Amino acid sequence: MPRRRSLEGLVLAVLSVAASLTFASLAAAVTVDLVPSKDNTLIETPVGNSNGAGDGIYVGRVGSFGGGTKRRGLLAFDLSSIPAGSTVNAVTLSLAMVQSNDLSARIVTLHRLSADWGEAGSLGSGSGGLAQPGDATWLFRFFNTLTWTTAGGDFAAGPSASQSVAGIGPYAWTGAGLVADVQSWVDNPASNFGWLMKDDETTTTTARKYYSREGFTPPKLTIDYTPASTDVPTGPRAEAVSFAAPWPTPSSGRVNLSYTLPRAAHVSLLIHDAMGRVVRRLVAGVTEPAGAHATVWDGRTDSGTRAAPGVYLASLIVDQATHQRRIPLLR
Repeated sequence: MPRRRSLEGLVLAVLSVAASLTFASLAAAVTVDLVPSKDNTLIETPVGNSNGAGDGIYVGRVGSFGGGTKRRGLLAFDLSSIPAGSTVNAVTLSLAMVQSNDLSARIVTLHRLSADWGEAGSLGSGSGGLAQPGDATWLFRFFNTLTWTTAGGDFAAGPSASQSVAGIGPYAWTGAGLVADVQSWVDNPASNFGWLMKDDETTTTTARKYYSREGFTPPKLTIDYTPASTDVPTGPRAEAVSFAAPWPTPSSGRVNLSYTLPRAAHVSLLIHDAMGRVVRRLVAGVTEPAGAHATVWDGRTDSGTRAAPGVYLASLIVDQATHQRRIPLLR
């Protein structure tokens, strides 16, 4: 008998650790794909050309016919869909390069912008069109009222990410620098001015076109993040709800669950497995009165089959507040 209890204890410990890691990873598995909220091209010309409404972002230097002038891309993304307090885990910026006179490999870098800028109705190709009020140009952040501190954009000298670009096709920028940028923007949205994109500017005829948000394949920012913890308890009036520890635990089949409501509320009580799937609905979205409530999970799924051994999660959802308890189940 002691050996059996010892073995059960070891199994329970392993299952608990595995479940903890799994539930943590479930909380982290939130990914969003965003298209730019605005993009533009800075065109090195004193006449104020821009390309706010064009289908391309141009980066690099044009040939001698165009005077060897520079092109720099601007991109910004609205991060308001990411909840405040979230932890950013990974960031990838994907763009499609669709035109170039030089297909040799060169490093293209992303630099964090330190000032806001605009996108308006200017339209053109790599040479751009006449800037419209509010467009970003080589000299102006917002044509023709606010200038850059430095012509060509105000940005961090060190790159946040770099990528070797050669032939026409899709490319992706990723890494710790982008994670740091996005995290800082989530924490302080007022500092979110996006990135400036640079190609090799030491020689001419390096300019390349990438699709803009108006293009056939818009840029895409993929962000993996962990929302701020919503473990026991969270949400409005969560502090007033009592969700007792399940008993007995560990259980071989029947588990008693009880909770107390301070006032009438909309209630659901669900059992999740370690993959986050709902295996049993004990209370399915009903309005319950204030006071003490109790129910029993018999260790079975909604289909009536016996739940496999493992660690399960009881989720008590009261209005918009979630309370959770772990249930080790042994057979």
